[in-house]
Amino acid sequence: GFPYAVYKKVDGELSVTPKYDIVYDGEAIEAGVDFTVGGAGSDSTLTYSYSTTGEPMYGLPTNAGEYTVEVKVIDLENKTYYGTSFEITISKAASSASVEAVGNLTYDGSEQALVTGSATGGELVYSLTQDGEYTESVPTGKNAGDYTVYYKVKGDANHFDSEPQSVTVTVRKAVSSASVTGNDLTYDGSEHTLVTGSATGGELVYSLTQDGEYTSSAPTGKNAGNYTVYYKVIGDANHLDSTGSVTVTVSKATPEYTKPELEAIDKDTDVYSIELPEGWTWKENSMRVNEDGDTVVTAIYNPDADNYESVEIDMVITYKKLSGGAIAGIAIGSTLGAVLIAYGVCALLFKKKILKGAFFTKIYPFIK
Repeated sequence: GFPYAVYKKVDGELSVTPKYDIVYDGEAIEAGVDFTVGGAGSDSTLTYSYSTTGEPMYGLPTNAGEYTVEVKVIDLENKTYYGTSFEITISKAASSASVEAVGNLTYDGSEQALVTGSATGGELVYSLTQDGEYTESVPTGKNAGDYTVYYKVKGDANHFDSEPQSVTVTVRKAVSSASVTGNDLTYDGSEHTLVTGSATGGELVYSLTQDGEYTSSAPTGKNAGNYTVYYKVIGDANHLDSTGSVTVTVSKATPEYTKPELEAIDKDTDVYSIELPEGWTWKENSMRVNEDGDTVVTAIYNPDADNYESVEIDMVITYKKLSGGAIAGIAIGSTLGAVLIAYGVCALLFKKKILKGAFFTKIYPFIK
């Protein structure tokens, strides 16, 4: 740039004090700040030129590297100049990274990004082992547990590589679940499986007591009644344990029966005293006359009140018929009674002289 060809080089002394701790900051180096030059007159004009690796530069050094600075003092009046050169270095700056664990990660069966991060001064790379291979890909985790994510910055031309750092990330266990439903059951004298169930995230186990032993076999019940089935899921490596319960009913059965056959009874027999077959009883205060004029009484059948519903049926009561002799005796007795009554009435009338005649004198000789 400057027409040195018309200027004469003369001897002169300059003192240069470069700053030896220049660190890259994106700004160009500046005379008087990054280095100072002494020995020039106050009226002198100083010029600066820069080169790197032997090649001249156009503009001021900004990036990290080693530079040669040439300083010339120009005497414009006498058209003379002199100068010196020196080396100056812009050191690489430290790179940096900001990496945070992704919060509230819970196992869901898929791969999930473990961290978020950004870098200054280079490329951010990760690894799940400190001395393993580092890549730009953000590490992921699928299974529940703690993960250590190592990271560092591969510095660019103006920044150093950073030392590996780490952050711990937790993928929490998910909650296990179970679907357990009671079966539709009725007593039949045999053992029945009480529930049907399935689990997500672990092994489904059952018990008939909350604090008892749990097994993978679904519990059974025989007798009619209500059963409380307790269950829990023993979580696998990715799931927490869970618990629950369900109430199951084994309904009472309707018994099969044969209607008892009753013999005819005497009119004065107490119906409720008639003995019925095993399992049968009379229903109190149930005697009545039906629309056909029959005497009926309700009988109840239940072979096992714990396991069966009661069955009620109406029993027709028949009475014994009178024998021929009994009927004849009743007839004769009735006739004789009527004769005796008539005889007494006539005797009274004869005594009062209302009835007269030889016939009555003959049959009532004791009346005077």
